[in-house]
Amino acid sequence: MNGPKEWDEREFKSCLALRHAPGLGPRSWGPLLRHFGSAWEAFGAAGQWAGLDLAAPEVAAAFQAREWEAAAKAEFAAARAADLSVVTWASPAFPERLRQLPDPPLLLYCAGRIELANGPCVAVVGTRRCSAPAVQAAEHLAAGLSEAGITVVSGLARGIDRAAHLGGLAGPGGTAAVLGCGLDVCFPAENAGLQADLKERGLVLSEFPPGAEPRGSHFPQRNRIISGLSLGVVVVEAPAKSGALITARLALDQGREVYVLEGPGDSPNFAGSRELLEQGALRVASAGEVILDLAPQLKAELASRPAPRRVAKPRARAAATAAPAPPPPAPPQGDTEEERAVLALLGSERRQVDELTRSLGWDAARTGRVLLAMELKGLLHQLPGMRFAAGPRH
Repeated sequence: MNGPKEWDEREFKSCLALRHAPGLGPRSWGPLLRHFGSAWEAFGAAGQWAGLDLAAPEVAAAFQAREWEAAAKAEFAAARAADLSVVTWASPAFPERLRQLPDPPLLLYCAGRIELANGPCVAVVGTRRCSAPAVQAAEHLAAGLSEAGITVVSGLARGIDRAAHLGGLAGPGGTAAVLGCGLDVCFPAENAGLQADLKERGLVLSEFPPGAEPRGSHFPQRNRIISGLSLGVVVVEAPAKSGALITARLALDQGREVYVLEGPGDSPNFAGSRELLEQGALRVASAGEVILDLAPQLKAELASRPAPRRVAKPRARAAATAAPAPPPPAPPQGDTEEERAVLALLGSERRQVDELTRSLGWDAARTGRVLLAMELKGLLHQLPGMRFAAGPRH
């Protein structure tokens, strides 16, 4: 991706003015952007803010006095010098799930495949000081999600985040990293190679200006974007004061699903995970379970996309006599060997997902991926208790 395009420069500069305006912040940006439709329109209507109850009179007055100007110009020059690419809230490429947040980012600096942020995403997060089994579990789970075409989102920290990104790179879903520093800053230093790889094969995002160093206050802001991009958040090995718990709580506030990967019941590194389970998070053991639980959201997301246009067939002439009754519907037929294997196993029975997984000899991620694809095609339907039956739901 290249630097900010000329046609987008006006909107970019308007976003920077709002960002650096005294008294404004994410909770103020959302109402302004939604009311006016863009930062440029909000910029030009600053005299109306107070009357519309979108900002306090003194905040609107400070904005009109251009108290933001020096800082906004400095950030614009730095972004130009670093040749950074940017998507603004009003841009068609801006992730729709972030646009709907009550506290959206005004803009995102980005490198890589921005389309990944607009597809189905699941966050995988956890502690930086993690055990070797947790690293392996996180990478395996992330790889299973990515194999199903789901983008894995994390924060490019050491530990669980790193494992999540490595797993995400293994499949077609890919992975997106959200930074707590500028896009041109590498933190932690040992992830420099991975960050470069993500810029080429995945996606790296940052709300923060170029050159911004990582600070403690940045990471809760970063975490709201991780959870906001995602349909659900999987927590892998989180101690009592882990930053992953902040992401999980933000996810709950945003109406996202929260999952906890199973771990040893007595380990201090899972104290935060146990706390989330007590608060109602769903215990999972595999990517397949996450995929199946998110199936309604995944189907809704696919259904909201415009359907391809179909060429209408010419109508046949009405028959002189009544048409015969249509034959009973044929049993569903799979398009792939995997789908045919599932249908052969189901027959006319209703089978539970774990039973299917054992009988097919697959891992849970593969089972979840195939079952979801088949449900979207109408080849089978899900019943309570993670049971499945052949054919569409009647």
